[in-house]
Amino acid sequence: MNTIKEKDYRMVRLTDGTTIMGSIVVDKDFLRITNALELNTVKRSTEMGMKDDSTLAPWLPFTDDKTF
Repeated sequence: MNTIKEKDYRMVRLTDGTTIMGSIVVDKDFLRITNALELNTVKRSTEMGMKDDSTLAPWLPFTDDKTF
């Protein structure tokens, strides 16, 4: 029987203001983020006025690495 492991996803705000979401492990000297996604908020105009939309995109889109 296959079991599905639940991932513990968290959000971290970096000193440059970037918000990163991913599976985060903190050990003695490092904070390791696996499957990192960057949370972006964009404004768009609707019939009811301005609205904020949130999107998730690969944090570093030009790499195949999974852990940072």
